[in-house]
Amino acid sequence: MTTGEAPPSIRIVQNAVLVAGLDGLDASSGQAVGDPVPLREPLRRIGVRTADGTPDPLASVRYRNRFVRAHAAPFAPPDASTEDTPTLAGLSIFGGVIGPQFGHQVTQSLGRLWLADQFPTARIVFLAANLGFDRLPGYVTDLVRALGVANRLELITRTTICETLALGPDICNLERRPSVQPQFLDWRARHDPVSDRLDADLDLYVSRSGLGLANGQFLQETALEHALAAQGYQVFHPQDATIAVQAATYRRARRVIFADGSAAHLWSLFAHPKAKVAIVLRRPPDRHFAAWFRAIGPKPAMLDHGIADFTRRGEGNQRSVGLVDLRAVWDRLRDLGFHDDPAQIGPSKADLRDWLAAFSGRKTPFPRPPFALDDRSRALLGLRNRITIRPRALT
Repeated sequence: MTTGEAPPSIRIVQNAVLVAGLDGLDASSGQAVGDPVPLREPLRRIGVRTADGTPDPLASVRYRNRFVRAHAAPFAPPDASTEDTPTLAGLSIFGGVIGPQFGHQVTQSLGRLWLADQFPTARIVFLAANLGFDRLPGYVTDLVRALGVANRLELITRTTICETLALGPDICNLERRPSVQPQFLDWRARHDPVSDRLDADLDLYVSRSGLGLANGQFLQETALEHALAAQGYQVFHPQDATIAVQAATYRRARRVIFADGSAAHLWSLFAHPKAKVAIVLRRPPDRHFAAWFRAIGPKPAMLDHGIADFTRRGEGNQRSVGLVDLRAVWDRLRDLGFHDDPAQIGPSKADLRDWLAAFSGRKTPFPRPPFALDDRSRALLGLRNRITIRPRALT
């Protein structure tokens, strides 16, 4: 079903300048030519300028909590006649900004793919969000192909002149409101009409327990996996499957439970509207995360039973390890119709309270919990040195 919204506007710019690489560094970064190139150095002044050096507002991008655009400061356009200035001949589509983190690739780098319907033979160019990010991973191409776009993709890592550039608005971005505009939903419906039937025998738990210990997870996830497996769920590790397999699997599944993360965002692009879905939140609720699922269509149940977060000092919650009330999660899943097992899993609230109380005034090593932790949970804690107990935990 489409929304009937008018298609977005398109503008064609001749001899556009794609400002990228070192030219996109903010003056405050202190990075200079010849310095080591850190992979995650953010580029805040990348963007699109017209031939006279003026920033083009239609090419503005919101990416990873920053507004990315060619800065309004004076800028001398490069000379296309010199050998040092790359030039892209023919027609290109400005695809936006892309960086190394998969979740942001899914939620902040796809919002201009709709232009490929108008220009199916044009290349799609993306500006590298970070210094050192110098090639598109194969799974990005796989994702774009799974969305029905066959155009060639190209990553721009240094300032480049583009002979002819098609610009259009970004209509799917985690940090805009709405995060997913009706025109994007219309575009997805045209490319991926829902005709597949749900598999009545396919229930999925999409796990993070196969990721590296540095990645964000929650303690005792394997206990939830074992309980769900006993109920007939398939424990699915998305990092071990291709994008095409993930998309097809998500589209068929009757019931899906996620440990919150990028896999849930990918699912939302291919979700069957009749599937029953829940997300176990391992981090405090995030406004962008919630806004995305309000806008894109499928409405998963959000299970927020977090108690505390273990981190390394100086790191945010992307890599945090959550302590969740597994009994509350299990009860809520039962109430929502994801299983009918009357048993309980995980430690009692009394044991959880006792463990939290033992942290008072203490630093690492963390106090031993009054319940058994599996080997993986102990290994996850071994890489963290700070705990933040959430407000109203276990109330």
